[in-house]
Amino acid sequence: MCPPTARQVARFEAVKHQLQQGLSVKKVAREVGVAKGTVEKYKRLTQHPGTARPWSRPRELDAFLDRLRAKWSAGTQNASTLYQALRAQGYAGGYTVVREFCRQLRMGMPIRPRRWVCPSPRTLSWALLNRKAIRSPQVATLLDHCDAQHPELARVGQLLTDGWNIFNQTSIVPLKTWLTALTTSDVKELQAFAVGIDRDYDAIREAVETSFSNGQVEGQVNRLKTLKRGMYG
Repeated sequence: MCPPTARQVARFEAVKHQLQQGLSVKKVAREVGVAKGTVEKYKRLTQHPGTARPWSRPRELDAFLDRLRAKWSAGTQNASTLYQALRAQGYAGGYTVVREFCRQLRMGMPIRPRRWVCPSPRTLSWALLNRKAIRSPQVATLLDHCDAQHPELARVGQLLTDGWNIFNQTSIVPLKTWLTALTTSDVKELQAFAVGIDRDYDAIREAVETSFSNGQVEGQVNRLKTLKRGMYG
C-alpha cells in the first residue's frame, strides 16, 4: 500500500470528526463530498489505510525466463527458434516479446525482472473458484501460502466452489445443505448472501434442480425491443 496523501488524510479526519458529532452516514457523505460506502469504511478504521499500488499485469514470458536464459547460454540465440521451443513447453505469449528479450541479451542490456504485485481482488476471486485455470505460478503460491496461514480462507474458497458448481448444475450437494453451510460459516458476507437466497428459495431451487429456463422468453422480449427501436427511429 502507498501512504495516503495529505488530501486523503484531511478527508479521513473530516469524516471521523463529523461522525463523532453524531451526524448520519448519509449527511457526512454529503458534507465531506464522498460516497456513503467510503464513510462506512472510514467508520471502522482508526487511520487512513493508504492507496493500493497500481497493478501491473504479469507477462506470459516471466515464467519462462530461466529456461530462455539457459537456452541462450547453451548457444541457441535465434529468436524464432527460441520462440518455437517455448511454445512447445507451454508458452502462450507472442513472438514479439521473445524477440525483444533476445535483443536485450544480444546487446548486453541489463534485464530487470518485473516487480510482482499482488493481483486484484477480482483476479483472486476467480482463482479461488477455479485453481486449475491459474496461469501465474506466483498466484498459485500465494493462495497455497494463504491456505496454510489462514485455514478460514480455504474454507471460504471451498464454499464458493461448491456454490459455483451448484449453480452450474455440476454438483450433487443439495442447495439447502449449502445454504446451511453459508449460514454457519461465521463470515458475515456469506451469511448475508444466504439470507438473500433464502428469501427467494423456491424459485432458485427450481432454477437449479430443473431443466426449465426462461431464456427463450427473454430472447423474444429482447427481439421485440429491437424491432420497436427500429420502428421509432
